[in-house]
Amino acid sequence: MKVVSMGNIGILPTSLRSFPVLPQQGSPQDGMGYLDIGCDSGEDTIFTAHYFENSVGIDISSKAIELAKDKALAKGSNAKFIRADLYCLPFGDSTFSMVSDGGFLHNLSFEMWV
Repeated sequence: MKVVSMGNIGILPTSLRSFPVLPQQGSPQDGMGYLDIGCDSGEDTIFTAHYFENSVGIDISSKAIELAKDKALAKGSNAKFIRADLYCLPFGDSTFSMVSDGGFLHNLSFEMWV
């Protein structure tokens, strides 16, 4: 899966609340997916699980993934968390309709953007 630039798509939960393309809260849209790259403790991923059927956070850090899973469980969220390397993602093309990086994608090589 290649990462395609759509400008600065790093989004915090506060800005997501007014983001015009989010589905209606409480009724995740069938087939719609959200990918949070560098999810850290999972706040954005857990927040978007209210809007997307498939809300997935990835991080290279096992500790971050463990914390995110614990937080999602405590909040009753269906968000999923996977330890993954951005250069070798375990997803196919067009798996996600929205991708957020939380300020991470600027670290990628140019080849990943094209």
